[in-house]
Amino acid sequence: MEEDLGQRLEMAWAWLAQGVQQRHSAAHTPALATVDAQGQPQVRTLVLRAVDAPARRLRLHSDRRSAKWQELSRHPACQLLIYDAGLKRQLRLAGGARVAGDSPLADQAWTQSRAMSRRCYQQQAAPGTPAADPVSALRLDEDEHQARDRFGVIEIEIHSLDLLVLAAAGHRRSHHRWTAAGWVSSWVAP
Repeated sequence: MEEDLGQRLEMAWAWLAQGVQQRHSAAHTPALATVDAQGQPQVRTLVLRAVDAPARRLRLHSDRRSAKWQELSRHPACQLLIYDAGLKRQLRLAGGARVAGDSPLADQAWTQSRAMSRRCYQQQAAPGTPAADPVSALRLDEDEHQARDRFGVIEIEIHSLDLLVLAAAGHRRSHHRWTAAGWVSSWVAP
C-alpha cells in the first residue's frame, strides 16, 4: 500500500509519542544538536519526556549547569536525530528551544519525575567538570532542594521534520515544514 504525505507526518509524530512511553524505542533517546559559543556543533543524547503533536512541541530535561543549557539559552536553534536500525527509519527534526528552570512547567516536570531521575541532579559537580577519579565525579548532595535548583526543562517547538524510511524496494523520504497555513509536505529524493 502506497502511503501519502499525511500518513508520513502522522507516522513521525506517532513514533515520537511512542518514544515517551517505551524506553526501548529509539525515539526515547534522540540526539540533540546545538551550537556552542565558538559556533561549533555539539551533539548529545537526551531522554524524550513529552510530546505535544498539535502544538509541535517536544520536552526534554537538563541540568541547568550543563553546556547544552547555556548553548540553547544563547542560540535556541537546534536539531534532533533519531535512527532505528531495526525499523530502518531516520527522523530529523529542526526547531527552536526554550529553556525553563523556574516555571510551573519545570515544577510539574520535577514533581512527576521518578526519584531515580531526580537523583541525577544531586551531583555536586556540574556536567563536564573535570574530576580526579570516577568516585569524586559521582559525589552527591543530600539536599534535594539544591537538586531542584539544577533541574530544567527544554521545550522544542518543531518547525520542520524529515522522515527517511529505508527499504529494499526503494528508500522513501518526505520533508514537512510548518508554515502559517499549517504543514507543507513534499516527497524528496533520499
